[in-house]
Amino acid sequence: MVMNGIEFNFVKKYNNNELVDGMKFMYLNTEYRLHKIVFGEGLDRVAYSISDNTLFGNSMSIEKVSKQYISLYSYDMMKQRTSYKLPIEDMWILESE
Repeated sequence: MVMNGIEFNFVKKYNNNELVDGMKFMYLNTEYRLHKIVFGEGLDRVAYSISDNTLFGNSMSIEKVSKQYISLYSYDMMKQRTSYKLPIEDMWILESE
């Protein structure tokens, strides 16, 4: 079933740490994959990143999620920060639970 990010309720699933590692979605005719990283002493901390769905794809970490955007960031080798706001309504979920 294909649905956009709003219909999928991305914000609620992000806030409740319910997003699935490996979830695929389309944005601007490119396929991306969500990665979930669990860490901490009791494995109680969660971080997410998004990468294009290739073997060594470019990746950005999720900084925050609002009702309209996913705020992404990354750093290059020169410690230069790059940020991007991905509109949730323009992403199309390809796989869901």
